[in-house]
Amino acid sequence: MMKIRRVISALSLTGLLFSPSCFAGNQGISVDFTAVIAETTCSMKVSSVTNATVSGNDPQYSLKIPTMALTAVVNATAEAEGSFKLLPQECNNNITTLKMTIWSADRMPSTDYKLQNSLSGGAENISLGFKPKGSDDGALFRLDGSQEVLWRADQIENGFDISAFFRRSSSSIAPTSGDFQAKATFTFTYE
Repeated sequence: MMKIRRVISALSLTGLLFSPSCFAGNQGISVDFTAVIAETTCSMKVSSVTNATVSGNDPQYSLKIPTMALTAVVNATAEAEGSFKLLPQECNNNITTLKMTIWSADRMPSTDYKLQNSLSGGAENISLGFKPKGSDDGALFRLDGSQEVLWRADQIENGFDISAFFRRSSSSIAPTSGDFQAKATFTFTYE
């Protein structure tokens, strides 16, 4: 007994289905595409200004402030601070407003302005805060994400210098030396 197999290639079947003779009348197909092309935002470059070393790259940077004496922390000297620059790059030229917020899970329980050490067995009774470089400790940035820091036009163009500084957490407990580590997320909104 002989079997007959019919094989129709997919290409010829497709060609047959879409050939003009397959349509009963004139039909037109209209396809409209709608797209929203968004402006690109800036990338942020982080660089060292004074008494700090920056490593990593966008979007994950690390700031290292060199070893300091406990007296520098207690006396709030320049040795207990390190400054870095946040510099917007590859921005759209039409950006006129830049807002920054800072958030950290390592915030101290009693304040939204300072970070506590996330390393067990590290430095104790020492906290870390951020402020504009050259300002006093009263200009601390909130670290709970609620404060929008509005950048000036010259900061958008030339960068914003920020100081990270260590201070004694409580005057009633003596600080102890050791390593300190905390993580903060800086978020930027462009308009």
